[in-house]
Amino acid sequence: MFVVATHIVIALAIFHVSHEIGHLLCAKIFKFRIIKIGFALKPIPHTFVHVSINNSKVNNLRRKIYYLSGFFVNVSLLFVYVVSTNYHGWALLQYESIDYAFFIQFMIETNPFYSDFVLLQLDNDIQNKLKAGRYRVSYKDVHKKAFSLHQYSKNWYIHFTLWTISLLLIHKYFLQ
Repeated sequence: MFVVATHIVIALAIFHVSHEIGHLLCAKIFKFRIIKIGFALKPIPHTFVHVSINNSKVNNLRRKIYYLSGFFVNVSLLFVYVVSTNYHGWALLQYESIDYAFFIQFMIETNPFYSDFVLLQLDNDIQNKLKAGRYRVSYKDVHKKAFSLHQYSKNWYIHFTLWTISLLLIHKYFLQ
């Protein structure tokens, strides 16, 4: 049991760092200003890449790609893992702990409480309100306000419901 738990923790660390490298590479490609790369303890222990994209000159599509780049990196890792476990019926790599680590990473990356998907939704809301001239305060203050309005809103409940259903389906069909 200890060995499996250790493998899960190591795999999660690799997935999380890969996720942040995806954001970092995307920021470099789009020439976003990288403010900080670091480690934080709130809301859960995590690494992060803090970039400045609250500039109205930044293309909306680039903003979306940046927010989802970490998720795309981990989906790519999952694809490589699935292909390597089922290569012509011969298992090249298959560990139950990696399966669970992917499940936990998916749960973290898509959660309705604080994830890149939530940040993307908040950013869209903020950009629309700033364009409409509704806010005259700093972007940071607007983000806090938007986040507080997002929690337990109709969109939040939809996200939470889809998140819960997908986790249950993954657990039922893939983690047996």
